[in-house]
Amino acid sequence: DFGTNLDRDATVTAIVQSTGSLMGDFAALWLVESDPATLVLADVVGRDEQLRERARDLAAARVPRMGEGVIGRAAATATTVLVGPQPLPIADQGDPDGIDALGLHSLLAVPIIGRGRVRGVLVAASAGGAPIGDGERRLAEAIAERAGPALENAALWADLQEQMAREHEAQRVKDDFLSIVSHELRTPLTSISGYSQLLERRLRDRAEAAKEIEQMRVIREQAGRMRRLVEDLLDVSRIDRRGGVSVEPEPMDLVEELLAVVARTERERPDRTITLNAPPSLPIEADRDRIAQVLTNLADNAAKYSPEGGPITITAARVGDEIELRVSDEGIGIPEDLRERVFDLFVQADGDVAQRRFGGLGLGLYITRAIVEAHGGGVRAEPNRQADSGTVMVVRLPARARLRMLEAEAPAAGEPPSFVVRRASR
Repeated sequence: DFGTNLDRDATVTAIVQSTGSLMGDFAALWLVESDPATLVLADVVGRDEQLRERARDLAAARVPRMGEGVIGRAAATATTVLVGPQPLPIADQGDPDGIDALGLHSLLAVPIIGRGRVRGVLVAASAGGAPIGDGERRLAEAIAERAGPALENAALWADLQEQMAREHEAQRVKDDFLSIVSHELRTPLTSISGYSQLLERRLRDRAEAAKEIEQMRVIREQAGRMRRLVEDLLDVSRIDRRGGVSVEPEPMDLVEELLAVVARTERERPDRTITLNAPPSLPIEADRDRIAQVLTNLADNAAKYSPEGGPITITAARVGDEIELRVSDEGIGIPEDLRERVFDLFVQADGDVAQRRFGGLGLGLYITRAIVEAHGGGVRAEPNRQADSGTVMVVRLPARARLRMLEAEAPAAGEPPSFVVRRASR
């Protein structure tokens, strides 16, 4: 069965050997490839090694063209052509088939058709052995009929492999670019943050420097924002490369992280009022840093899409074997047709890129979903029906992480390897 192997060379070999073992002194397969006007020798087999090599040398010196000779006519007309043994075949001008050069007394050329077009020509020839007649013609046509779909599938597989190789190379170039850019950006950002903090400390004791202190704070905050954007881009690259993010679960208290995120958000956005409804403690097994990233993303999103002074409510509770977290705002809300897509890459709640009113790259919720799913949980967006405006982000996390193993892959150039997914030892 020619279709058992999608490799092109293996398919060609199987077709030619099947033919050569049944008829003639040698068999060959000519393919129609990049230049539809010419045929390319794919393989030749035969009982007579010397004759086989002469046929191969002749093919290299004289490339058959569509419509020329027996082989060319079979390809051009998509019909079988059999010449000899009586009367003996007569070579066309230039002997494109090698009838005279090889001393052939019978030559059979059968077109191989796949998806309605000629993919190649199956050739069998005799020089001194048993002649090729109608019986061999019917057998060769049966072989060619099965060979057509096999060659078509092999060609499709080769195209797919080539496309995958191109995409892999494009991914590698993108990862290398992001790694280099992130390194080049993080170095000056570290200097900006460090020197702005130093200047801010030096100015604190000077009453007349209140304006300069505020300017230093803005510089530091914006440098931190740029650093987070760089880290988000690197996270997206890792998610694309490995199908998710790596997590290292350990016992932790979710309420402790919630209190820290609320305090930080209120400090950075003093115009926002954040209400936290949670029990004194919510033990959970999760990656502390990644969960902090999720909470920060959700709190920042709620603040960004809320009107100035708009309330934000965070509720956390245990529901069965899971922890449910709800982050509610009274902002612009998310249109119904975007509630699923808002977790996709570069999608934001305010829709079209050209009409965006809010900053950001549209990476936060994409990364949030990846982190939550890496823990075995889920996240969704709901309308805030209680307030008649805004959005509720609902996160469900198992109290004990149900990890999804990720495909191991080499890191991009200049990037340290991601941690292997594992449970923290107790």
